[in-house]
Order: sequence, then C-alpha cells, then structure tokens
Amino acid sequence: MQPEKVERIHKLWDELAAVPAVDTAKALTYFQETVCSLINSTDSYWLGGLRLSDRGQNDLAQGWRPRQIIRLVDTEGRKLARVERFRRLEQGNPDISVYANLCGPEQFKITSLHEVIEPEWFDSDYYKLLFEPFGVLDVLYVTVRLGPFAESWFAFERSDKAAPRFSEEDRALLEYCARPMNWFHRRIALHQGMMMISEPLTAAEKRVMAQLLTGKTEVQIGEELHLTRSTVHTYSVRICKKLGVRGRTGLTALWLGSAEATIW
Repeated sequence: MQPEKVERIHKLWDELAAVPAVDTAKALTYFQETVCSLINSTDSYWLGGLRLSDRGQNDLAQGWRPRQIIRLVDTEGRKLARVERFRRLEQGNPDISVYANLCGPEQFKITSLHEVIEPEWFDSDYYKLLFEPFGVLDVLYVTVRLGPFAESWFAFERSDKAAPRFSEEDRALLEYCARPMNWFHRRIALHQGMMMISEPLTAAEKRVMAQLLTGKTEVQIGEELHLTRSTVHTYSVRICKKLGVRGRTGLTALWLGSAEATIW
C-alpha cells in the first residue's frame, strides 16, 4: 500500500475519533468521501440491516431486511431501484449481489462484486435494470456483524470505464481502513435509531414474530400457538423493543420496506 494513503487513513481514524456523537451524520459523509478518494470510488452507501425472521430455505436472505440506508449521492432513479430490489427480495428472488454479502458467522467480511457473480451476470436483467443505468461496474462491500440480529454495511461503487474493477491494492486499503472501525459502525447504527440487540430472540419470540408478520390478530396467534392473548401481547412488546420499532405497524413497515422503514 502507498505510504501516503496509509498515513491518510491514520489521520482519518484520528479525525473520526474526535467527532462528537451529535455530528455522526457529518462524520459518516466525511468517511465516505475520504474512502472514495482513496480507492477511486464514484459513490458509496451505508446500510443497516436487521434479521427479522428466519424464513428458512424460502428466503435466501435468511430473514435479513434493510433498516436504514444513507447514500452519498442519491437520486430519484436510485430510490426507484431500491424499491425494485426489495420487491424481488420479497418474491423470494434476491440477487446474489445481495445475499452473498451477508456476514454469516463472521464478524467482519469484505467482498467485491466480481467475487460473487459470474461473467454472464452482466447480461442479466438485474444488472441492466439496477446497475447499468448508474454506470456501476464494480462494488467493494464491507459487512460488520453488530449482534445476532444486526449488521452494518458499507458499499463503494466504481463507474470508471478506464479502470472498471477495483484492484487488490484498493481492496487491501479498504480492509486496512475498515477492519478496526467496528465502533464507528455501531455509532452510525445507534445514530440512525437502530436497536443493538444484545441477545437473540427466544424460540417463543421467533414463533410469535413469524405469526405477527402474517397479519393475524393476537387472539388468532394465541389460538395457533396455544397461548393466551396477554402472553402474545407480551411477546409482541418484547420483539418490537428488541428491533427498535413501534408496535405491529412498525414491525410490518420494517419487513415490507414501506415509508416508516427506509429501504435500499
């Protein structure tokens, strides 16, 4: 790695550590702009995701759904593309560029778009609809596990036709910069209102949440699971508290990606 870029990263760490919590949004923008300049990235976004439910083999995203997103440069076209990505996710047809970057059991993960896709992917309707209009030729993803039900992502995109792919040096530089910054991921997530879940949902809470997402009433859920209505309500309150949402409406909005819960 180039010594001057390493030195710039050291300076960035010091600068971010000195930023007060109230200026976290400004710090995020500064981090994205600085890293983009270091690795010749044309755009970046941060994404905070929560694992809402385990839908088993029918859900390649393993129950993970986006909670918040902050894109360095956003447009109406980008917003429409996010809606289309989410629609495909809900239809059980998420793209490999989405689910291949989940952290899984790892605490830290860095991948490039070209690692997880085949060359023919660039001929797919997914690429032509959701990547090509924005000139995206490659992406470097950094994923950090914040807990059993929370992840934080950074994505850095490249649209330079003269150098369409990130180099191994770019990747190494990003990993060097991002690996010791779990604290920054947590600060951003907390600033964006994401609840950091310190313990996983219990087996009973998982069963209740799966039923809540079907739209059944608490009475109907109780009948299905052989619980009293008050017990179902208690579980519902605990679930919403752990996920940082307000009631059934907030939980449904988070799952469906409606206005109350920003989607990618």
